[in-house]
Amino acid sequence: MAKQISPESMLVIARIGGSSSSRRQERRDTVAEGEALIALWAAEGYTTFWAEVGEQGLSKPFRLVDGERQPLS
Repeated sequence: MAKQISPESMLVIARIGGSSSSRRQERRDTVAEGEALIALWAAEGYTTFWAEVGEQGLSKPFRLVDGERQPLS
């Protein structure tokens, strides 16, 4: 049986640059925990992020600049 995904959870995917070999992904129980994970991974050098709350679909890619999401063009 497939695991039920909570609508309050957040999936975070991150990469360093465009490298698929540096890809990381984790699902956290809350959006606040997901946002904290993005900040942590940004501090570790990850530069490109995607996020999904519940099962709403992945966001467009973004970077974290001064703590704020900046869409990639």
